[in-house]
Amino acid sequence: MTITLLAAGESPTYGGVDYAKPVTSLPDSALKEHPFHQALDMIALERLGQPIPQRLFKSITDYALTPPGRNYPSTASTDGLMLAALSHVVSTADDQEAITAAKAALVKRLDADRQGDGWGWPDHGANVRATTRVAPGLYRAGDAIHKDQAVKGQAWLAGQQKVDGSFANDWGPSWRALATAQAVPVLRGLQSFDSIGANPARAVTVDGWVPPRRLVKMTVLGDSYSAGNGTLRDYEYPTDHSYRSPKNYGSVLTRRLNREFGDDTTFQTDVRAWSGAQITTGDHTIVSQADGMDPHTKVVLMTAGGNDLDFTSVVENCFIDDFWSLAKCGGSVDAARKKIDATMTKTTTLLSHIQQRLADPAHTRVILIGYPYLIRADRDAPGSDVPSTRVRAAEDEFRTKQAATVKAWNTSHALKVTYIPTTSPFTHHEPEPFIGWQNPYRWINGLGETAGERGDDGTTHATVITRQWGHFDKYSANFYHPNVIGHEQIAGLAHDVVLSGRAASRSVGAVAGGGVPFDQLGTVPGVRMRADVIGQELVRAGEPLDVDASSSYTAFGHIRRWQWDLDGDGHYEIDTTTPEITRTLTRIGTYQAHLRITDTTGTSDTLIFPIQVTRDGDGVPDTQDNCPTIANQDQTDTDHDGIGDACDPHTTTKAPR
Repeated sequence: MTITLLAAGESPTYGGVDYAKPVTSLPDSALKEHPFHQALDMIALERLGQPIPQRLFKSITDYALTPPGRNYPSTASTDGLMLAALSHVVSTADDQEAITAAKAALVKRLDADRQGDGWGWPDHGANVRATTRVAPGLYRAGDAIHKDQAVKGQAWLAGQQKVDGSFANDWGPSWRALATAQAVPVLRGLQSFDSIGANPARAVTVDGWVPPRRLVKMTVLGDSYSAGNGTLRDYEYPTDHSYRSPKNYGSVLTRRLNREFGDDTTFQTDVRAWSGAQITTGDHTIVSQADGMDPHTKVVLMTAGGNDLDFTSVVENCFIDDFWSLAKCGGSVDAARKKIDATMTKTTTLLSHIQQRLADPAHTRVILIGYPYLIRADRDAPGSDVPSTRVRAAEDEFRTKQAATVKAWNTSHALKVTYIPTTSPFTHHEPEPFIGWQNPYRWINGLGETAGERGDDGTTHATVITRQWGHFDKYSANFYHPNVIGHEQIAGLAHDVVLSGRAASRSVGAVAGGGVPFDQLGTVPGVRMRADVIGQELVRAGEPLDVDASSSYTAFGHIRRWQWDLDGDGHYEIDTTTPEITRTLTRIGTYQAHLRITDTTGTSDTLIFPIQVTRDGDGVPDTQDNCPTIANQDQTDTDHDGIGDACDPHTTTKAPR
């Protein structure tokens, strides 16, 4: 009753009776009941998320390891049910050895009980009731061969169903009804008994033993839409021109997941995405990013293909240059559309590299994120179909073919990919192609702005680039990219997919890739403790620096102390009990900062990470900077007079029109 009520989404208290109470407070008499019922008790506790009493655990493993007298088909049913029950238990190393041995003994006995494609009494053929318990158990606990046997057993069950929906049983109507009630859920799914429905069985421990905290590694691959262009002011990005930002959707998602699941799981993210990256050609390709990621990555997030279409030219010619130049805009869009099919071939190549790199691709979530519309639907120049109609049509074609490519990939590969289009959620949040008036609810930066955030009034407030209009083009890497709000929205879409493959359906047009359930995402092996930070490494002297170490990991206990040595002098000048700090640094220089974390067991780990403090925040030392008061990472000096263009009043470049 407890299992049925929980699976139906009901409270285990029904009709004034608390059916869960006898399960959660098992008396000694429960250990005298039939082992079949003990296995049911264990599954009920797993549905409730409650620990398994040591006495019940020992009784079940003793039964599994001691060959019983064969009482067919009841014994086969019990063995199958125990396999399903034991598949959710985690405990100490000794108990895990007992679980492994018990499963092996049960599988061996069931091999002897197999009758054709079902299970039952030797020389009497397969039995419906036995097969309803054995097939789900083997599917849960068996290797690939036994999983295949389980699927065949399910098919055998389907063949036994009569026209009226019932299943035959020679022992009379009541037994026929029982056989039918047991068989129908298995036809619904081989994980139905313990996992399908509400309140699925969860990993539980024996007598409250606390397992090591999981460390789940996430990797962000891709181009500027993943690196985080448009989320910071220009002088706050790294000096390597990657435009990696601590406010990109991957970092936002990491913080959110750690807030939600920090008690038992820590997420750490490696952002490998690089602004301007193409899939297979040029510098910092997305394929090379994938080839260098941690093989134990369990969540891969990425955007890919925009630069392969040279969509930068579309933005420049349709939104920035010559104010909707009809010929140039249309030509850029047509050229981009001609490259779509070749880009889909490159996308398949990228997925192949990801699959080859991962240690366990079948148990990794891969999420390909689509690009949003860049302009509203009703912004065509009078008497033309540009820029809105032509640009959005190209984006629609690209989105449709990305979804089709992912769907085709998923039909024949162990690595499953979920595709999330962003056009629908971003609708009505596109920027206006004007300087001055803007959509107050935009999630994408417009011309001349960056780092748009939601203000207290609910509208978007961006940093407007009013200085140095003569060098407008040097800031353009921020334009027409998701702002801070946009990355938060993308993180929300990815969040739902990470937690459940079925949740992808919330995004219109999503292609669900399936994959391992969230609570079964594997941990990075062999890590006891690992300090980690999310934060910008470049700061302007006198401006606040935010550093977040909430993604630091310890396998046991909790981190109780964060010590910071921001100037790298060997002295930890900041000692906190919380992982986030904000400090204003005034001394110009490049420092090897240290973070030391200590957990409640006394174990410590130290991370060294760079911080650069410059007068203008561009990362170039003042003694070498040709414009030390204005950020100019590229150090462009057109007239070679030793004064950077950003500071040179005699040098100008084309201003926007």
